Amino acid sequence: MWEEAAEMEHAESAFELANVLLQEDEENPKILPYLKAAARQSHTEALATLGEWCLYGYFGVKKDQKNGMRISTVAAERGHVKALVSVANYLLRSRDGAEDHQKALSYLEIATNKGSSIAPLYLGGIYQGYTEGISRDYAKAAEYFQVAAERGEPAGLMFLGLMHKNQFGLPYDEEKIKTLLRQAGDAGESEAYFHLGIWLEGNGKPVLGGGYLFKSAMNGYEKAQRVLESRYSEGVGVFPLDKAKATYWLFKAHASGQK
Repeated sequence: MWEEAAEMEHAESAFELANVLLQEDEENPKILPYLKAAARQSHTEALATLGEWCLYGYFGVKKDQKNGMRISTVAAERGHVKALVSVANYLLRSRDGAEDHQKALSYLEIATNKGSSIAPLYLGGIYQGYTEGISRDYAKAAEYFQVAAERGEPAGLMFLGLMHKNQFGLPYDEEKIKTLLRQAGDAGESEAYFHLGIWLEGNGKPVLGGGYLFKSAMNGYEKAQRVLESRYSEGVGVFPLDKAKATYWLFKAHASGQK
């Protein structure tokens, strides 16, 4: 029944069938035609999905950023959360400057208000750093990172910890730095363990710091793996000279970099 409806370009049926086929076999040649059929009927979810595939060349779709942006923007203008974030991300990397960045900011604010957990991470980064046309505002950055953390994004905890560490609008607080970075790492943000390890080493706790560096590396964070390769190559700190381990971490880092 779905197939008959899809063949007649019934938007919802075509989109659902494309999803079913995708789950069964990502290389099924019928997936893209059904997805395009739904998009032609202005199915918002199909437009967002097709736009993303065009932007990044997913599932065998030829990468076409111009067309991907055109399609994704239609979905974004309809309030599709993932499309809003996707288009904003693209606009932030645009060379057209302030106007595109303001548009990205607007899209991310809409996505955040609709409950996105990723959008406030982008907003925090925008206000913490330098983005052409947008004034730095550490208070807003901290606020958005907090929202992201409350919505389950461990990176939000990590960035709050780093703001305390670097005194970016928040006071230097050792207990908060340690707690926030550890919580982020425990929640799956392996980069947080890396920052915690380096910070602890710098504060006279090489054994504890080395342990967190090792955790970060074991969890696949490439930068931590490269640090361990260097430490074992030279016999630095709590890491004894060990060429075999240095070689192991060199290969692990290379593999992580290929992902």
